[in-house]
Amino acid sequence: MQAVAPTVAAGWGGMLGGWVGGSYQRVRRFIADHRKGLLCLAVTGGVAAYAVYRVGRGYRELQEASLHRLRLRGAFESTQSTCAGTVGSLVLKLNDAVLRLQAPKDGQDRYALWDHCKTQTYARLVVGVYGVVLLSTFLRVQVNILGRYLYLETLIATDPSARFRIPLDVAIPQDTQKRYLGYSEYVVHTGLPQLVALVQATAHQVLSSYPLQRQCTYDDVLAIIDAMRRKMEQPLSPDSDETVLNTFLLPQEDAEGSSGGNGKRHRDHKLTMLINETRDVLESSEFNQILSRCLNLSFYAMAHQLHSCFPRQEQQALASSVDAERDLAAPAATAEPALPMAKLMPLVNKQVSQLLASDPNPFLATVLHDDQLRQYAFDLFTAFGADE
Repeated sequence: MQAVAPTVAAGWGGMLGGWVGGSYQRVRRFIADHRKGLLCLAVTGGVAAYAVYRVGRGYRELQEASLHRLRLRGAFESTQSTCAGTVGSLVLKLNDAVLRLQAPKDGQDRYALWDHCKTQTYARLVVGVYGVVLLSTFLRVQVNILGRYLYLETLIATDPSARFRIPLDVAIPQDTQKRYLGYSEYVVHTGLPQLVALVQATAHQVLSSYPLQRQCTYDDVLAIIDAMRRKMEQPLSPDSDETVLNTFLLPQEDAEGSSGGNGKRHRDHKLTMLINETRDVLESSEFNQILSRCLNLSFYAMAHQLHSCFPRQEQQALASSVDAERDLAAPAATAEPALPMAKLMPLVNKQVSQLLASDPNPFLATVLHDDQLRQYAFDLFTAFGADE
């Protein structure tokens, strides 16, 4: 039995070796006979595997990009809501400032007092439109510049790898944020009085040819406002879109330092960075085109509201038709309704009250809901590193 075991083992080993050797030879012959087909199969399989990998990766990248856009849009919309609420509170301060600046001087005679009221009425109307538009557009610039930095800071906090795609130190300390946003107070407390003084002088110059007894039509009122606008909105230089209105939004660079709009100077490089970026935006042709558009929309809305308060043309036409029956030589009833300048002042003052109302404020809504302004704000919000 002991002699049989090695013999059996040797037999099984030989059979297994022969089978393995035969299988190896058959595999080699199969590969040799079908090498082209196997090569094509391998290449096809590799390409398919790579395609599946790329599709999966592309799908993940698409999902991440879609999620990023949703986060970006959500952050932008939240920023616009904050901006709208802040503008509403600043309009109340604008209302208080305009009301304080309308009081006449003591000791004026009756004619001087009426002339002062005439000038102040139109000055308040134009200042109201300018103030609402300047505050709305300036604060929109501020909030979206700052909001972009805050969004990038949040993005880095949630995705540390994003830091390698953002070549900026985007962290803005809260104290710097407050001082930066404090420049809107500069517009209210410093820029607005300067604007009022200039508009008052312009109104006095334009209205000097409109005595209180003069009969004025709706078109005459628009002509007065248009003449004031032309004087106020002349370009500062032939090759620039900037007007004197831009000078009321930020202090001069040599007087600015890093005061944060409140007169206290600080050494804050982040604040300087934000102010420089804001100043570049305010000096750009794109911003001035948007500012001009918003002014046109607001003055148009004001003119529409004023027209609805004007005496009805149909009533005037009816009276003219009666006169025409008495006199065949009378002109056709196409004349516009006319009122003495003194009687127009209450109608204009009514527009000022609506213009500076807190809620609802149709003039403010006209600016804040303008599609082009919103698109411009979104461009500011995504002005750098849009693909991080």
